[in-house]
Amino acid sequence: MKGKDVKQILVTAISLFLICAVSAGLVAVVNGVTAPAIKQMEAETEKEAKQMLLPAAEDFEELAPAERKWVGKDKDGNVVGYVFVTAANGYNGKVEVMTGFTPEGAVTGIEFLTLNETPGLGMKAPKVLPEQIKNQTGELTVVKTAPENEGDVQAITSATITSKAVVKAVNDARALFEAATGKEAAK
Repeated sequence: MKGKDVKQILVTAISLFLICAVSAGLVAVVNGVTAPAIKQMEAETEKEAKQMLLPAAEDFEELAPAERKWVGKDKDGNVVGYVFVTAANGYNGKVEVMTGFTPEGAVTGIEFLTLNETPGLGMKAPKVLPEQIKNQTGELTVVKTAPENEGDVQAITSATITSKAVVKAVNDARALFEAATGKEAAK
């Protein structure tokens, strides 16, 4: 190699290194600026979802710090229900669901916190599955035909993996409910 070729390679390598270093620094600064706002938005979304699942609750008390489990209480301190956040793997990643329960163990509803499924298929979950899951009192099972039994949830056509992920997350929330209250699901 000639001296000129080595010099050109070094200049190019140093230039690329500096570009990468500046880019990484800018990304770090932007992340540092936006992270608190993102965290705040997530907390507000979570608070709104809890209130939607247990509208009678005036206050939500954590069952265990940082575990995303709450007991909802009315203004007199009476338990009006429980809320749990659980997740399962869907077709395109994590499906995170917040599930509400009455003190007796019936599902009050579900809210999706994270859902990145296939547009037009798995993204139908928030419109299709909550009504099938609401008021259920036992363990859920995904079926491909019309539901015939208590606990049957009809899979979304061409989105069975998403349907199973949502049902798994709700069943996991039910297990947390049972552990927190000592009440078993109806079989």
